[in-house]
Amino acid sequence: MPAVMATRPSSATPARRAAPGSRYHGSRDLNWSRYVALYLAQAGWVILGVYLWQNAFWPSTCQPEGLLDTALCSLRLPDNRGWVEAALMTWLWSTPILILLEFSRWTKIWEKRREATKLPPRGKHRKD
Repeated sequence: MPAVMATRPSSATPARRAAPGSRYHGSRDLNWSRYVALYLAQAGWVILGVYLWQNAFWPSTCQPEGLLDTALCSLRLPDNRGWVEAALMTWLWSTPILILLEFSRWTKIWEKRREATKLPPRGKHRKD
């Protein structure tokens, strides 16, 4: 008979998982470490953009002076065939999309919270 080792219960309790198909599946609260990782990734993305902006060589035919000029001139960045210019164009066009995706995610969260706290109309009583 093998020796049975006595084990202490772990101080960390296992995470409770929602059943697939339930309304809470995939919407568990995030731990603080995930928020830190998210904000570090966002800071890294901004730092990458600043680095690319400072080291990119803009074509002589198009020097951006404003936001609209930057969007239009960014289409000519890969003409120089450098990786910095191509990466900057990708960064410039993907950043607004990422911001819109994050905004739409927060909008859905706000709508769910508003629906959850919505009160019944006045004068309407429950029937028991």
